[in-house]
Amino acid sequence: MIIAFFKNNNPASFILLPLLAIALWMIAFISPAAYTPLQIMPFYGFIAMPVLNFPLLSSILALILTIVGAFSLNFICNRNEIFAKQSFLPALFYIVLMSINNTVQVLHPIVFSNLFLLLSIAILIDSYRKDNAFSNAFNAGALISISALFYFPALFYFPLIGIALIIFRPFNWREWAISFIGVLTPFVFLFTYYFWNNRLLSLFEQIRTFFHFVKLSEYQLFWFDFIPVIVGGIILLLSFVSVLNPSSNSQKSKKSIRLFFWLSLLAGSSFVIAPESSINYLAVLIIPFATFFTNYFLMAKKTKWAEFLFLLFIGSILLQQLYNFL
Repeated sequence: MIIAFFKNNNPASFILLPLLAIALWMIAFISPAAYTPLQIMPFYGFIAMPVLNFPLLSSILALILTIVGAFSLNFICNRNEIFAKQSFLPALFYIVLMSINNTVQVLHPIVFSNLFLLLSIAILIDSYRKDNAFSNAFNAGALISISALFYFPALFYFPLIGIALIIFRPFNWREWAISFIGVLTPFVFLFTYYFWNNRLLSLFEQIRTFFHFVKLSEYQLFWFDFIPVIVGGIILLLSFVSVLNPSSNSQKSKKSIRLFFWLSLLAGSSFVIAPESSINYLAVLIIPFATFFTNYFLMAKKTKWAEFLFLLFIGSILLQQLYNFL
């Protein structure tokens, strides 16, 4: 079965995972959705806006970036032995969760933002037990800033640096100061560029549009959207229980799981300044949720029940996509 196959560190997964991703995104390729972002940060506007005029190309690039993100998360988990067993489950769940709704299968800013966030997480975890982590602190801060220059609500991730330093490091005020300099550096370069070209006020106006608050009650789902959300919610509840007892007993693993838990809280709080009340902005939660799902399915003793839950989840996603298509 699918879970049993990807539980093993099988090299064939490098081929099968992209094929699964293509299958889950097939309707997005057959009937690509046009996407017009309401708010545009500079880096996203420079890279993505020319592509958005071509919906099919936009979906293809979004899928490629999703696959890159999936394998990046998988590499982070395996390299740092976050789970008791090396597997391709983190990549599997990242791809599946990025396919949960048709509106997510576009080249939206979070696709880029997640990649830089993953790099920052890898650097923060790598700081564990280093004699000094000055470069880690600076690079992690700079990468989260770059993430925010694609998707401004990613600024809610800034406290993650301090949380990671508390979790992984003994207190060193210089590391904290250097991380703050890292956060500021991309913005300083950006402000200098816009000032030099007499466009600084327009940049401030761009950023100002993000400072509004979307009520959670405004997030609207149709009945067919609820099916994968309910199934995924059941798995998530089971996963939260398993997070209290990580599959690996190493201190680094437990600390990493705690970091992902804090990430889920910070990502969830970013909804309040999301550009609009749309389910595609739930994609900010995919990184921590994919790790929680992995921990649960690795620890699941009732393998048939785990396979049933996963197939039910996949089936609900395909049903929702088919209903949207028809």
